[in-house]
Amino acid sequence: MRPKVTRLLIAALLIPACSGGHAITAVKDAPLQSPAPQSTDDRTPIIKVVVLGSGNPVPSRTQAGTAILVEAGGDRFLFDCGRGCTTRLAQHDPRLVSSIDKIFLTHLHSDHVVGIPDLWLNGWTQGRGTPLSVWGPTGTGAMMEGLRAAYSADISYRLPTGTTDPAALTREIHLISENGVVYDRKGVKITAFRVHHADIPAYGYRIDYGGKSVLLSGDTSVAPNLARYGQGTDIALLEVASPPMVDYVQRSFPPEQADKILALHLTADQAAETFAAMSPRLGIYYHTVSNCAADKALMAMTRESYSGPLTIARDLTVIEVTQDGIHIDEPGAPEECSAE
Repeated sequence: MRPKVTRLLIAALLIPACSGGHAITAVKDAPLQSPAPQSTDDRTPIIKVVVLGSGNPVPSRTQAGTAILVEAGGDRFLFDCGRGCTTRLAQHDPRLVSSIDKIFLTHLHSDHVVGIPDLWLNGWTQGRGTPLSVWGPTGTGAMMEGLRAAYSADISYRLPTGTTDPAALTREIHLISENGVVYDRKGVKITAFRVHHADIPAYGYRIDYGGKSVLLSGDTSVAPNLARYGQGTDIALLEVASPPMVDYVQRSFPPEQADKILALHLTADQAAETFAAMSPRLGIYYHTVSNCAADKALMAMTRESYSGPLTIARDLTVIEVTQDGIHIDEPGAPEECSAE
């Protein structure tokens, strides 16, 4: 079992990261947009981010599909639900499987939504008593109706047993069609903004609570809205195609097809420029292939134009934004890095 690494990011502190020996530099104070909740403990999380799945469409034994859990204001919000999402949620905290009832989708590519039926039905059979609310672009409603039809036999077997709550099968769909606030309750504000992922409807999200903020890019190539909505955030999570991933695509597909695939995502140099434009207190790469060689190559290219605080997420990495800084609790380095 890999050891866990716990780190505290505060101003004027240089901390080695676990991915290939790169470093996280001083963390700058971010401007507050609203008063922070009163607390007697500076380590009490104001916003907590759990990277349930850090991977991309390529199946991996170490990386689940994209899924990011954000906790704020006493509530939990799931952003995307890729392959293995429910399993990783159970690894983090089994109690959450039956309590997650809000999902925000960045777009409808299968690697971001294939875990939804598992969470929807598993949560229901394990005791969720509330409808599943889903925010997403055009097509979200049809997808959820299709899932109900696909699993109609299973549902019809379970309903007569009386062991499940029929109300929890209900889906509340909130369609997103433009930039703007899509959720604003109990001090938690979630803003959706359009990103560029070919010509399909695709969105990133910004979460604000208690003067702290988190941005998730979703899948995107270069998009001005990332800098616009990510300016000065505490945490910014960007998807990226690492240099080894770029090489793999170029080797595996004809040149024209490879160019089209790579045009859907941020390359390392583009992501670095985006981080520089946003200036987050902590930048995080996700939705990428993470291993020792890939991490080193990704960090090396990024550091050519961006020197701010940065790390590469692995599954079950936990980041807490508190009054005294940003705390990271993450799995140790990949096994192939341990001998280096």
